[in-house]
This record gives sequence, C-alpha cells and structure tokens, in this order.
Amino acid sequence: MLRPALLPALLILVVGCKQDLEHQRQPTATRIQVEDDLGNKVVLKAPARTIASLSPSNTEILFAVGCGERIVLRNKLSSYPKQVRRVPATNAFLLSPEHVAGFSPDLVLLSHADQNRVAALRRIGLAVATFDPRGLEAMLANITAIGTLCGARARAATLIKDLRARIAAVRAAVKGRRRPKVYMENDGTDPLKPWTSGRGSFVDQLITVAGGDNIVGQLNRPYAQISAEEVFAQDPDVIVVQGQAEAKRLRGREGWSKLRAVRDGRVATIHADLLSRPGPRLIQGLEQLARALHPGAFGP
Repeated sequence: MLRPALLPALLILVVGCKQDLEHQRQPTATRIQVEDDLGNKVVLKAPARTIASLSPSNTEILFAVGCGERIVLRNKLSSYPKQVRRVPATNAFLLSPEHVAGFSPDLVLLSHADQNRVAALRRIGLAVATFDPRGLEAMLANITAIGTLCGARARAATLIKDLRARIAAVRAAVKGRRRPKVYMENDGTDPLKPWTSGRGSFVDQLITVAGGDNIVGQLNRPYAQISAEEVFAQDPDVIVVQGQAEAKRLRGREGWSKLRAVRDGRVATIHADLLSRPGPRLIQGLEQLARALHPGAFGP
C-alpha cells in the first residue's frame, strides 16, 4: 500500500506525463507555401509581419485583407489608401536589392517582374512573390495567396465572397440587354493615334462582363494605338475616358462631335486606377462601367 506522503509526488508525475503526451500529439506549426504567377514556390516559416509591397495592386490587396499596416516599403505608384503614402517609397523598376533588404521585409511583393529581378532579391535571402493576374479569376486567386502569406486567409475569403457577389449582381443586371459598342480611350495625347485596350486586357474583360462589346475586341494585344479612322468606322455607342479633362478634349476634337456617343452625350469618365489595378477596386470600376453602359439597369 502506498504511503500517504508519496501520493502528491505520484500525482505530479502522472499529470506531467499526461501533459508531455498531449504536447506530442499537438501538430507542430506548418510552413506557409503558395505559388506565384511566375510559377515560383514562395515559402515562409510564419505569416509575414513586415512587407515590401512594390506594386499598387498588391498594396491595395494588403489593406483590403487587414495587413496594410505591415508594409515597410512601397513603390511610388502605391497611393491608395491615403495612409500608405506615409510609408517610404522606391522605384520598383529600378530596384536595388540591398536597399530593399535594408527594410528587413519578411516578404517582397512584385508585379510585372521577371525571373532575373526575382533572383537578385532571392540571392540576398529575401522571400519574393510576383502577382500579375490576367483576368478576374486570377485576381481573386491572388487575393487568396496574399491573404495566406500574411496570415489573413479568412479575411481574404470574406472579401472574395463579397467581390463575387458584386460581380454576379452586375451580370444579372445587364443580362438580356442590348450590348452597346464601347470605345475605351487610355491615352489620347495623339488624337490621330489614341491608345486603347484590346484582347487580354482587364478593360476588355470588364467591358464584356458589364454588358458591352469592345470595338477593338478583335485586337490581339492588350494595349495598342489605333487610328482615329478606326474609331469613326465603328461609331461606338459609348466612349469611356479617364477624367473630365480628357472627356472635354475628346468632345472638342475636330470631327469627333459626329460620333454617336458624343452626339448622345454618352462619353463616360472612370478613374484609370479602377480599370487597371488588379485588386479589389477593380470591381468598383466594373460597377461604374456597367452603369455607364446600361443606366436603366440600375437604381439611382
């Protein structure tokens, strides 16, 4: 029979053994791994706490999933939301790996990058992910990947659910309506050869989803200059430009007042960032575009 004095010691031993066994059963922390748009595997030991976000779209995604305050370095074009402008800025196209490393980022986010730039950053021990989506689905997938890398996967999933619902609402609103012909002018500095968006661009996809037909949808390049004669030959129902000043200049061009869209007062303005930055605000651009093409399909 055990002596009463030995019982407390035995109890401690049993409890200690039980805790050791429970600790052994608990899963150890797993590393984080995603594949970026260059096909590179990006591996982190833990969610990124300090981030160099060197593209506007990735910066906007980080803020949308609640990780914006972790940005320690941005590129100069990252201007939204306003609070990011307080973060030190650099030129993403003239990168100094040593300069970036000086901010001690756990993660570097790029877009429009090539393997050489990525390799230069990785050689000095930086984790690098490049996201350059070519469509809405790819943009949503990037939100998941970035949310995963910064430990905000649940927040990213909630955001994606909301964005999908808004896309579906636009599709439903324009379904069955006559599809207007749309001319999107990106840059009219040379009015005889303006820049526009063709196949493979976000703008082309947004026009389609918003219930329109891009007049240069057959153009097998995402961005190109076309002649003013091509615009006149198509005589679009709606013209979209990127600001009020651009709209005024377009309406004042010689001969352009004869175009149907100008005659009917259907020259719409949408901020360029809402149509070109593949982040959450792209859906805001889609909604504005759909309203411009089908004003009767939406409430006031």
